[in-house]
Amino acid sequence: MRKNNIQEVILLDNGDILQGEPVVYFSNYMDTASIHVCAAAMNFMEYDAATVGNHDIEAGHDYSYGGQLKDEPGNENGSLLVAEQVPGFDVIFIGHDHDILLDSLINSAGETVYIVDPGSHARYAGVADVFLKFDHRRGKYDKKIFLELVDVSEYDPDPEFLDHLLKLELNDQGEPVRSGPGSAARLSGRYYNFDSAAGINYVVDVSKPVGERITITTFTNGSPFEEGKRERQKDPFSV
Repeated sequence: MRKNNIQEVILLDNGDILQGEPVVYFSNYMDTASIHVCAAAMNFMEYDAATVGNHDIEAGHDYSYGGQLKDEPGNENGSLLVAEQVPGFDVIFIGHDHDILLDSLINSAGETVYIVDPGSHARYAGVADVFLKFDHRRGKYDKKIFLELVDVSEYDPDPEFLDHLLKLELNDQGEPVRSGPGSAARLSGRYYNFDSAAGINYVVDVSKPVGERITITTFTNGSPFEEGKRERQKDPFSV
């Protein structure tokens, strides 16, 4: 798309990318000296801007999320409220609720605002094609806006992206190896999400033999951990 010199492409990310994936955990806590995998991916794809999500602040299109009322202070799903009540927006890209939505509404100034929600986990790319034509008589631009959700699974991944950034495990045909149907592709260097046991602080070293990979340091409340000793916690465990 960027090779088409008659258009400008603006690539945006809507946040919630710094939590929940093992490879991101590795960049967050294990290999903190290298460029973060998210930064490397966004630099490779030449993103123009990104917002910060609640997982990195909330946004969504259903203001009643979690039983909240429309005028409740701190409403975390106020995207439609912003579209309705704050003039000046042509297109609003929203997220947080993991829903898929293409819609439009009329704001308080009588203007059309377009809404794009591409869901989650990069399964879809939300696209807004904006066509501008300057009206010299009125001294302003006329706008035509068309929305689209692009199914990312219909496109082959970029070989350079796979080889130099994610370093996926490939089969003899050069295709990513998956653990099972519909599962994520496996990395050539396995990274694990270590936040899977509540109540204890521990380290996993996959380079050690099986049975010696996990070292428990303390309980999360700060008390020492003694192997073989049972201890009842007064407070609920927390990760």
